[in-house]
Amino acid sequence: MKKTNIFIIVFATAILLTSCSKSDSYSFFRSFFPNSYLTKKGAELETASPSDRNVKDQYGEDIQSAYFAIVEGEFTNIGDSIIQHGHCWSTTNPNPYLNINDTNYSNLGAFTMSEDMTFVSNIGNLFPETPFYVRSYIITNSLDTGYNQTVFCDTTLSPINQWFITNPLGGYGREGSVSFSMISTLDDKEYGYVGLGKDAASCYGDFWRFDPEAETWQQIDGIATRRTEAVAMSITYLDKNGRQERKAYMGTGEDFSGDNKYDDWLEYNEFANKWEPTTSYANFPKELSSAVAFSIGNKGYVGTGSSSNNIQLSTFYEFNPLSADSIGGKPWKTITDIGNNTQYRRDNAVAFVIAERAFVGTGELNDEYYNDLWMFVPPEGLNNAYWIKRADFPAPPRSEAVGFNIDQQGYIGLGYDGTNILRDFYRYDPYNDVWFQCADYKEGPQYNPEEHVQEVRNATGFSIGKKGYVGTGYHGEDHYPKYSNEFWVYRPW
Repeated sequence: MKKTNIFIIVFATAILLTSCSKSDSYSFFRSFFPNSYLTKKGAELETASPSDRNVKDQYGEDIQSAYFAIVEGEFTNIGDSIIQHGHCWSTTNPNPYLNINDTNYSNLGAFTMSEDMTFVSNIGNLFPETPFYVRSYIITNSLDTGYNQTVFCDTTLSPINQWFITNPLGGYGREGSVSFSMISTLDDKEYGYVGLGKDAASCYGDFWRFDPEAETWQQIDGIATRRTEAVAMSITYLDKNGRQERKAYMGTGEDFSGDNKYDDWLEYNEFANKWEPTTSYANFPKELSSAVAFSIGNKGYVGTGSSSNNIQLSTFYEFNPLSADSIGGKPWKTITDIGNNTQYRRDNAVAFVIAERAFVGTGELNDEYYNDLWMFVPPEGLNNAYWIKRADFPAPPRSEAVGFNIDQQGYIGLGYDGTNILRDFYRYDPYNDVWFQCADYKEGPQYNPEEHVQEVRNATGFSIGKKGYVGTGYHGEDHYPKYSNEFWVYRPW
C-alpha cells in the first residue's frame, strides 16, 4: 500500500458535559496527522476525508452531551477493499486495539471502495466522570489492520446533581396537579404547563405556562369543571393534509370529594388560548382518576388509575388524534394491561418516555405499594403492544411520586410509602437497566431548612432540555403551609 496524506475527522462526546483533550469544547476535532491509520506493517492506508461531521446522539439528534460517547468519522478514496471497520475503546488502555480483554470495539462490517464512507459507533458502558481512549480501525482484504492515532477523552466537567429554586407557580399551593411540556407552534419554544389540583378546601381549574428562559409563569385559559388527579399530554402528529400539529390534551380526574370521576377529554387550542372539549365520541372510554399518560410518536396513551367504583385498573388505552378529528371516528382503543397481566393494576403510578419506549412504575393497590418498573413497547405494524420487566426502583415502594426524563435518562422520586412522605430521587439508565441515587429533592446551594420543606407527595414534574422541574404537592399535617406552590429545577449535568 502506498503512503498518502490523510485527513480524518473524529468527533467524540462522552457522558455528561464532557470535554476532550482537556478542552472546554463539547466535541473533539482531530486535524491532519501524517501517520494516521498506520498498519502493523508500518504502511499507511490510502484514505482521505473531505469534511467534518456534526456530533449526533444515538438517535441522530444534535447534542452537546450524552450518556454514551458517539464517535463519527468519514473517509474516501480507499486504496484497498475494507472487510471490517469501526472503533475500539478502553477506559484503561491508552492504546486500545482489537481482541484484548480491556478493550471494546464496534464491528461496522465491510464497504465498497466506490463510495464515500461515514462510520459512527456508539461507545457504551461509560459512566459519569469516566475518561476513555478511542481510535478507529480498518481491516483490509489482505487482513492488514490499520489504527488511527488514539484520542483521549477526559470528563473534566463534573456532574452538577443539584436542585435550584425557581419562581413559584402562580395561584395557590396544591397537590394532584397535571403537567406536560410542549413546543409552541407560535414561536417554536418549549414551555412547561401546570394546572388543576386541590388543597384542603377545594379543587382548581386554572392552568399556567412556564417560560424556562425567563423563569416566569403566565396564566392561560383554565377549565370550568375543577378537578384533581387528572392526566395530560402533548402530541405532535401530521394532520390529514400532511401539516404538523402540536396539541395538548387533558381529561379524566375527580372532584374534591373523590366521589365523582370524569371521562371528558379536552384539547388545548394554542391560537385561541382555550381548552376546548372534544366531541362526545372522543371522550375517554370510562370515568377514571389517578392514572398515568404519555405520548409516543403520534399517539397518546392513558392507563392504570381508579374507575368510578374506586377499583384500580391495569388497562391501557391508545389515543389517535387523527381519529378524534374525524366525525364518527373511534380515537380510543384498548391495547394492553401493564405487565401484560391484570394482576399489576394500580393507581398513582408515574411514567416517562425515552427513545420511543415508555417506562411506568411505582403506585399503589389497596394499600400495597409498588417499586417495580415496566417498559412499554407500542404497537408497530402487525405487532401488538407489550411490556418488558425492568430493574426495580431501588428505594421504598411508593405512590404519588414524580417522574420525568432528561438526556435519555429517567428520574423518579418523592411520594408516599404508606407511612412516610419522601424526598429521595433516583436516575434510571435504560440502556444498562441500572439505577443511581441522585441528590434529594431541593438539595443544593439554595436550600434552607428553615424555609423549605423537602418531603412532598402528589407533586408534579416535567422536563425541558437538560433540566427537570418539580413542584407543588402536599407536605403533611405537621408543616405550614401544608400545600406547596414552590418549583425547583434539577440539573444533573
